[in-house]
Amino acid sequence: MRTKKIRENALLYLILTLVAVLFIAPPVCLLVSSFKTSSQISVDMSNLFAFLPHGKMSLDNYKYLFGKLSVGRFFINSLISSTVSILLAVLFNAMMGYALGMLKFKGKGILLSLILSLLIVPSEAVIVNKMIVVNAMGLIDRMLSLILPFMATPFYIFLFYQHFKDMPYDLMEAAIMDGCSYPQIFFKIMFPLSKPVIATVSILLFVKRWGDVAWPAMVTRSNAIKVLPLALQSFYGDMNDWGPIFAMGTVMTVPVMIIFVAFQKQFIQSIAMSGIKG
Repeated sequence: MRTKKIRENALLYLILTLVAVLFIAPPVCLLVSSFKTSSQISVDMSNLFAFLPHGKMSLDNYKYLFGKLSVGRFFINSLISSTVSILLAVLFNAMMGYALGMLKFKGKGILLSLILSLLIVPSEAVIVNKMIVVNAMGLIDRMLSLILPFMATPFYIFLFYQHFKDMPYDLMEAAIMDGCSYPQIFFKIMFPLSKPVIATVSILLFVKRWGDVAWPAMVTRSNAIKVLPLALQSFYGDMNDWGPIFAMGTVMTVPVMIIFVAFQKQFIQSIAMSGIKG
């Protein structure tokens, strides 16, 4: 029995190790290659040196990106649009989820049903409608066009609704008896208790906004609000120099990894709580 258990554990660890390698290998290759010359990358891609520091390693690719190509501007544009989108989306989606989950008002069931029905509608199906509205508002080629359309999303409203729905109603009744208004209850009590779902929404939205190509391509007309994914797309099509392309991919990947590492505790906690509630 003991030998069988050891074999099962060894097999399990082997499988987990292989899966981990499959997930870790691409970003490692991306990061290491970003410091190599294009000729060195072409040579190393045929062997294991693609995953190891090998040959001449330098910051020339990054100097080229942030110097001659002004990628810093695109990075700042992506950072501003993603960060502001997250802040506004967390606030407005949380307020909507709070109203649906804890407040009592006429038409609540109809409104909730409408929002839930929108969950099955793919975002691509309404992207043209969004474009028409943004164009009518005169926001084409402006930073607000990358922010306002994502302030409220049915899926994130639903996540906050699920969170607030399961919170004890006695907590709100006690706050009302102490003289708190509904906005005070939300901002001083409910919102601070929502860190796990806030982290989840922030991570999901950041990943979506940071790597989005379709919507920025529709509303961007100049380099003034051009974001990193569009820059990477144009670089990949116009350049044959793999060094800067790998460096650009690293610039896009690292912020996402930092955000996840910073909020992984709250993210995992939110997923665990959702599983328990389900």
